[in-house]
Amino acid sequence: MAAYLLTSAYLALHAYLLLRAYLMPGGGDLLTEPRPPPLVHLPQLGRVRGAWRGQGAAYLGIPYAEPPVRWQPAVPRRSWGIEVLDATSCPAAPCVTSNGVGVEDCLRVHVWTPPPHPSAQKVPVLVYVHGGAYANGNGCSDGGGRPGYGEALAALEGVVVVGLEYRLAVLGFLAHGGGGGEEQQRRGGTGGGTGGMLGAQDVLLALRWVRTNVGAFGGDATSVTLMGESAGASLAQSLLASPRASGLVHRAILLSPIKYGVPMSAEDAAAEHATLMARANATSLAELRRLPLAELMTLARGLRFTPSPDGDLLMEAPRSAWRRGAPAEHGLTALMIGYMTEDDYVGVRWRPQLPAAQATRQDLLVRLQRLMPAGVSPSDVLRHYPPDTYVDATGTPRAAYAAVNAVRDSGIACPVRAAARWAAAASVATFPFEFGSNWTGGSLPSGWFEAPGALGHSDEMNVVFGRNPSIPGADEWGDPAALLLATFGRSLWLPALNYIGSFVRGGVPVDAASGVAWPPLGSVTGGGGDDDDDAGRMYLAPPTPQFGRDRSGELSRPPTAEQCAFWDARFPYVEGCGVACTS
Repeated sequence: MAAYLLTSAYLALHAYLLLRAYLMPGGGDLLTEPRPPPLVHLPQLGRVRGAWRGQGAAYLGIPYAEPPVRWQPAVPRRSWGIEVLDATSCPAAPCVTSNGVGVEDCLRVHVWTPPPHPSAQKVPVLVYVHGGAYANGNGCSDGGGRPGYGEALAALEGVVVVGLEYRLAVLGFLAHGGGGGEEQQRRGGTGGGTGGMLGAQDVLLALRWVRTNVGAFGGDATSVTLMGESAGASLAQSLLASPRASGLVHRAILLSPIKYGVPMSAEDAAAEHATLMARANATSLAELRRLPLAELMTLARGLRFTPSPDGDLLMEAPRSAWRRGAPAEHGLTALMIGYMTEDDYVGVRWRPQLPAAQATRQDLLVRLQRLMPAGVSPSDVLRHYPPDTYVDATGTPRAAYAAVNAVRDSGIACPVRAAARWAAAASVATFPFEFGSNWTGGSLPSGWFEAPGALGHSDEMNVVFGRNPSIPGADEWGDPAALLLATFGRSLWLPALNYIGSFVRGGVPVDAASGVAWPPLGSVTGGGGDDDDDAGRMYLAPPTPQFGRDRSGELSRPPTAEQCAFWDARFPYVEGCGVACTS
């Protein structure tokens, strides 16, 4: 115990001093003259002026594409028409979100660099794809006066971090049926795609920009890790299944990818397009293009625009491609993939709350009827998740966790576990994990979720990027290093950052305190739980990560093999995309 406390104190002090040095302008030395702003020259584009972030720098809002034409594939930026591009702050407006906020000319990348390597050696690169249900979010900062997404990772882990913007909602994922014409054919596609993956094609173009330009920022284009969360993880999962991404990504970190990457069939996507056309009283895509943005977004309100097979970027369903090992064929060598202990609980939370101790079987049947798609019987769900087995340490019934676990398993946990097995079978070094915490101050509402150690969907972003908006005063930050350490420091934040950093650098997560590397899936046998995967999955929770922990009696317990088989048999219904998901 004493050794653990000493190690934790050392790590906390080390992180505090590093963050103060790296996040304070001018490197934290108040006695030196301010440095001139950092400048980078991109041979094909021109010079970029950034801003110092301690000993590292940030270059924010760099255009990687020409202003996009609605529902056309973006094309690479040729130049920005000025001698020096100012890239010192996040763009004032993101890509247009589902509520109509933002601008259409939005395709930008943001680069955070660490302190220069003594030998001028190129360092590994982490490319981050933000989440937001394909309809919201941005890749620079979540606002509130907090630092950009990549600052802590770049500073502490010595890697270049790249965030990016991609088109969202109706502008990014409308399956218009018009194809990409000559542009798609030029890129090796069929030219007859439905266009339902334009947002993903934007990410692909940004990855090509990284390959061409990241070297100017000190990054190694031959060592690129693609990381995504939620919808961003699903887009990354789809790209890893596509031949079009071959050679662009070498490692991947997928945080709570949803339903194998394509949550809508081409048929359902075409129906949404037809509804939009009818609302606009339009007969052609050209008529939709002429609509003012505000009018278009009003007409699109309430419709669902998510990725769908486009016949170009995706020639087959990602689930099928992953099952046959396509990511390995396209150059993926290592994978971290996981989910949260109470992932996707937001689907339950959004309904009127019901105290967990008072939920009856009938309450759960009503709740599941709202949550489950047609073809999935709530009674069948409860047969696989018996409510009377969810009892806390005091003996109090917590039947609501039957629904919480079922919703998480159907859309995230079971697909994640399947993807991990398929990747490992294709000789990809695979490191599955489940993210928990003894910290209980997150967004978990009282009543429904009372289990210590529970974390919900997207809560890992608070850890990975060192932010916790639920803490009073967090919007002001004050001293970023002090807040980060006060929030997560010894228990979760710093170890998680170390795992990600070591994976980005070498393809294996390593515990910084002990120097012990995680064994990849398939190299560990035995362990608790009913599923053999339990033996090879890391449970990320303080005070120390654990393999093979028997959590079968906990409220937020991992799915069993039987439960995942139940969801796999009903996958077309869960996905809502029929045969397109299983082809």
